[in-house]
Amino acid sequence: MKTVDGGISWSEISPDLTRNDSTKQIDGGTPYTKENVGGEVYNTISYMSYSPHEDGTMYTGSDCGKVYLTRNEGADWTDVTPSGLPEALVNAIDISTHDAATAYIAVTRYKFNDMSPMIYKTTNYGTSWSKISNGIPDDTYVRVVREDPKVPNLLFAGTENGLYMSGDGGKQWHNIQLNLPTCPITDLTFADNDLIIATSGRSFWVLDDLSALQAMAVEDHKTLTVIQPKATYALQSRGRRTGGLGENHPGGVNIDYYLPEAIDSGELKLEIYDEDGELVRAFSSEKEKIKRYPGSRSPEKTLTLDQGLNRYNWDLTKESLPSIEDVFLLGGYQGVPVSPGNYKAVISYGDTQSETMMTILADPNLNVDQQDYEEREAFIDEIAAMYGEVTESVKKFISVKEQLQQRQEIIKDIPEAKEMHEMGTTLLDSMKEWESTLIQRDQKTFQDVINFPNRLNAELASLISRSSGHDPRVTAGAQQRKVDLSEEWSSAKGVMADIIDQGIADYNTAYRNLNLDALIID
Repeated sequence: MKTVDGGISWSEISPDLTRNDSTKQIDGGTPYTKENVGGEVYNTISYMSYSPHEDGTMYTGSDCGKVYLTRNEGADWTDVTPSGLPEALVNAIDISTHDAATAYIAVTRYKFNDMSPMIYKTTNYGTSWSKISNGIPDDTYVRVVREDPKVPNLLFAGTENGLYMSGDGGKQWHNIQLNLPTCPITDLTFADNDLIIATSGRSFWVLDDLSALQAMAVEDHKTLTVIQPKATYALQSRGRRTGGLGENHPGGVNIDYYLPEAIDSGELKLEIYDEDGELVRAFSSEKEKIKRYPGSRSPEKTLTLDQGLNRYNWDLTKESLPSIEDVFLLGGYQGVPVSPGNYKAVISYGDTQSETMMTILADPNLNVDQQDYEEREAFIDEIAAMYGEVTESVKKFISVKEQLQQRQEIIKDIPEAKEMHEMGTTLLDSMKEWESTLIQRDQKTFQDVINFPNRLNAELASLISRSSGHDPRVTAGAQQRKVDLSEEWSSAKGVMADIIDQGIADYNTAYRNLNLDALIID
């Protein structure tokens, strides 16, 4: 039937396109109770597919195994059922987006206790068909087949037990189950270069960014290769999974790379550069050596070294903020978020290197422009630089304190060093007081902030986090807070300079004047 007025009226445009077996069109359930729930209805059109290439070209498939084609909007129909196809359910028809004459059908006969996979392909409008099921187990029937909209001959098949892929037009199929549960796949479609998977009983699943599979189908890679990802929107997602619910995309850009063989020694590196050639972020296959403690920075996730395709997610931020050992930080260590634009990914192993470009896009739903992102990046860059100065200054003074405490322990019983020891005690007190304005050593959990307020380093980290939201526009409050914290750091730097120029300098002078031996034996 056809409508041209949104369903107000219909006209018939075909004869019966089924086997029209009247012996199977009787009332079900008789002679006791007639059935009328729909499942017993037979000799019906089960699938229709309209050509994206030619107006008026359409395939139909029936639940009794007949396939018909019209190329003139139903004026004429041709029976193009694959030769030898027995009574079966034509479950899906997919017309190639690359070739008008090519189409695929998925057929099932499980109702006849035949679980074999049945996929057919035509390249001549159904004049002839070839069965293309090699590689799919004999007991795994196929519910749907789809061709990739970007790469011809890259096919995906949803079966009763999982997902299969073919890169050669169906000559050979491979299972790509990954973390997809074993379950019936009822339909497949594509959106934003992702594969969307509908299942029976296990919800919807998404295979993010098909770029790697598309690249492998086009070219048989033999060496280390980083594959260009799809253009990625600068969206934020935490990728959380709660109570059995689905898992969101982690946010950022997925970078896929191919290893011709597994790596068991040596370092694999991935570096991200901006358009000016400046290094933005670096990752490694070697585990980062970092001391863990409550409130510490987590080590960077390592690059995997498996043969074949590997995937690494970059969260679109610069290097993580540095930490101070055994100091809890409420605010996090997230690096500066980068602006939309073009970036280069370079992967290397020894002397072998591969690179590709990546495009990061702004969220079109936000009423902002590129300048807003760039201003935000520059704003947070300055805060991160300030945080880095605070952190390095504290670390230097921690080292000086340790040296001073050692010296104090050595000279405490030397009579002629009594005055110097008193100077050291005063210096230690002043350094501890200075440090207490920059870091909070009494915090051990996030709840401790109630009793032990944040200090400058945590306030800076918090401002970075609060300014790194999805909307890049920097608020007036954030700008004023940066001014306030900058003044605090300026004051602390003045105190630090006094401690260095007076307290530390005077202590060193006193130590030299005493002409103490480098090694002292009690």
